[in-house]
Amino acid sequence: MTVRPGDGRSRRAWPSRLAATRWGGAPAAVWLVSGAVAVAAVAVYLFAYPFHDIQPAGFDIHAYEWQAKAVGHGPLSVVGARPGLPVMAALLGSVVHVDVAGQIVVLMPMLGLVLALAVAAAVRVAFRLSTWVLPVVVAVMVLYPGTARVVHGYQASLLFMVIATAGVAVLILAAGTTGRLLAAGAMFAAACLAHVVLFAIFAAIAGLYVLLSVPAFLRDRRGGAPLFATDAGAAAATVLSGGILGAAAIYGWLAVRPASTINTSNVVNVLQQRTLSEVRRIRPYLIGPLAVVGGLFLRHERPAAGQPGVQRAARAMARFGAAWLAVTVAGTVAGLIRESVAGHRFLLFSPPLPALAGLGVAGLGALILRTRSAVMIVAAVAVVMGLTFLVAAGGVSYFYQRTYPRIDPVYGQLRAAGVYLERYGDDRPVVFVLDRQGAVAVTSIKFRSYVVKGEMPADVVARTLIYPGKLQDLEAGRPTILPETASWERSFNAASRQAWTQIEPALGEGAIVMIVQRFASDPFRAAMARDPSRRIAPGLYLVRGPLHAVGVLPPAPRFGIVPGALSAAAMFLLLALVGFGVARTALAGAEPTVLDLVALSPAIGAGLAVLAGFLVAAAGGDPRGPLGLVVVLGLSAGSVALARSGRRVGAPQPERPARPPAAPGRVA
Repeated sequence: MTVRPGDGRSRRAWPSRLAATRWGGAPAAVWLVSGAVAVAAVAVYLFAYPFHDIQPAGFDIHAYEWQAKAVGHGPLSVVGARPGLPVMAALLGSVVHVDVAGQIVVLMPMLGLVLALAVAAAVRVAFRLSTWVLPVVVAVMVLYPGTARVVHGYQASLLFMVIATAGVAVLILAAGTTGRLLAAGAMFAAACLAHVVLFAIFAAIAGLYVLLSVPAFLRDRRGGAPLFATDAGAAAATVLSGGILGAAAIYGWLAVRPASTINTSNVVNVLQQRTLSEVRRIRPYLIGPLAVVGGLFLRHERPAAGQPGVQRAARAMARFGAAWLAVTVAGTVAGLIRESVAGHRFLLFSPPLPALAGLGVAGLGALILRTRSAVMIVAAVAVVMGLTFLVAAGGVSYFYQRTYPRIDPVYGQLRAAGVYLERYGDDRPVVFVLDRQGAVAVTSIKFRSYVVKGEMPADVVARTLIYPGKLQDLEAGRPTILPETASWERSFNAASRQAWTQIEPALGEGAIVMIVQRFASDPFRAAMARDPSRRIAPGLYLVRGPLHAVGVLPPAPRFGIVPGALSAAAMFLLLALVGFGVARTALAGAEPTVLDLVALSPAIGAGLAVLAGFLVAAAGGDPRGPLGLVVVLGLSAGSVALARSGRRVGAPQPERPARPPAAPGRVA
């Protein structure tokens, strides 16, 4: 509705008219607020970086940078047991042409937003909540300390939660339709490709959900319901089949060694402290009460008795959330008690907890709005914004403290190495010597190997090897083996022997050997004392290879916040387009609004992008190249076709029967 000068309508009436206008089944004002929340949430993360230089900062993100570069430039098995994020990034890169390092950085807060949107929409549709709940839950979830932590440091875990949430939404809202359940199974297979270890935990959650669903299962079967139309049968079939397909792809097709799936030996002594730190960061004295209020709010807003199909979805969603929370609490407590349990991963891998906190914030706002007046509206907005700020403070401050400018000289030294290898390296492998003594040796070498590989050109990454040890041992043709008087020395020796299995044949193929001063100061100093003429750039020594000075380096590429934000928006819209048709078809029986479908589509699109990118890369293609572009266009065309052939969505959902006045003190 448009207000025109002289049409007789009061200017002061536009807020109420905007609230009354509906776009695709949801108030126009909710669309606008949701969009504002999405933009603000991603902006909070992006502005942690220097305005003109978005580059990876942290630990694991360097690993996903080099893995995304390696996709399409060698066997996919080189990226290991978590190919989901690298292949999805590569596939998106066929359309969004930006530097891989910058793409990975801006992709993560965008995925944080996708997770929050998917969880909020799934809960809203299942419980038939007011559409105003969606932006509130999204704001709390996307800025929740756990979300900030996985955006910064557990990127594959974040993608797993995005896709697993999409799978749960389809599983519960597909109303037992076999064809629609295939979409849930596909999502779970993609989730397994994203993080096979977390999928094992998720399978335990699904198993507990099946147990909680046994009474409903028996009741449905007595009523003549098909096996897959029951909550327990559908969950068992989709999660089990998805896990089998994902594991077969990783350990069968890619031939990844199961022993390389997980290794916590180098951090086992800090797992308990990490769990305690994450518990403190989420502020349980705040999140706990908000989650309780959120549970009461859901109970109060549960669907009426006259809507059996809706009630069923709400009960199933409640059971799945309860199972997820139970495993979360059990794992976190185990991590606080036992040193060897990664309890912090259970706590971080728990979308239901921030979702309940967001519902608690929404419930308090609804309680205040029981009295409709301008003062109470302002008070409700202030309470919602204030509580969201309190929830977000711990995570946002953590993110900003650990996002720093790239001023370390190692990046210039590694860029020089990359230029040399592109000019003179041919197709030979390259070995970087890393030497670090002390109890942090294993962790340090792991991090530095990520940085080294992440800074290499895409066609060099797959043949980049790391030698952890002493230069004299390398030149003598043996791995560096330390006396095993401490646990870290045993871990170092295991890593050294494993690295040598690749380095020994590479040396036989004429591998180039280099030393970066910042990451191996002692070997660099010893080599310079022996023959300073082989220093080919400041801080870069060539132990073996064609002797050429690098000279003046070309200017470093710049990727600022503005192109970063545009790239994030483009990837979001691309995932939404790819996933919209499946979302509309799979959730048609749940009568979602278009806003719900838009919120769920990017998460479903992420799962489809993982599957498509994996198939292209595992078959030897390059998802970032022309073939990837063709695949994206095909997925988009298929999505449009599904959306056009699906049933009509976007109509307002049935109104609830009027409720009796709430008792004093009851959450409205």
